[in-house]
Amino acid sequence: MGTSKPNCQTGGVRPDNNSIAAPGAGDGCRGYAVEWDTSHMDFFVESKFQIVFAPARPYLSCMRRSLTGLLVTSVLAVNLSAVAASGSLLKVLPEFLDLKGRNSLSPSLYERDVYQVTLREHPERRSGIRFYLQWKTKAPAWESLQARVELRGVPEGKLPRRVVLERPVPNPGGAFSHWTEITLDGQEYKQFGTVTAWRVTLWQGQTLIGQQQSFLW
Repeated sequence: MGTSKPNCQTGGVRPDNNSIAAPGAGDGCRGYAVEWDTSHMDFFVESKFQIVFAPARPYLSCMRRSLTGLLVTSVLAVNLSAVAASGSLLKVLPEFLDLKGRNSLSPSLYERDVYQVTLREHPERRSGIRFYLQWKTKAPAWESLQARVELRGVPEGKLPRRVVLERPVPNPGGAFSHWTEITLDGQEYKQFGTVTAWRVTLWQGQTLIGQQQSFLW
């Protein structure tokens, strides 16, 4: 915008080029002048009616985030399924219990094996049977584990029987294996009779992650 200086002698305003002058109030020294620069009037007029359409980036960005989230969810679901099935049942040790609920008279492994032979040959000294399960999983799972022991037996003078024992197992995961015990004892063991076959399975939800069984199963 151009400027002009008041003329104290004439009381008017000396305009610059491309300017429109408006007279001030009173004489030139006490009054004031207002000017408008008309050199850019065409630009302002055109800009006033200009319409600019912004690209629809928010919508596309929202769709992109949704697709990314769906892809990440799918990958996580596949990985969790793989983790759920990663485990094993390492060892199963069935051991008889005496009338006091003991499987051995001393901590020695040799003494335990000798005592188990004695209990196997004398059923009247037994009060139950206990299964020691050694298992391992690579990582903690969303669903808890379930240990299951299936037994087949023949009571004296009766038809063969079958019993299923289950126990929930916490799953801390980690690099080390874990032990779980499942016992059949008391009156239920007496009514069941002699165990002829067994099968032990380890489950996570509906997924079988480990199994061992006796020869006669």
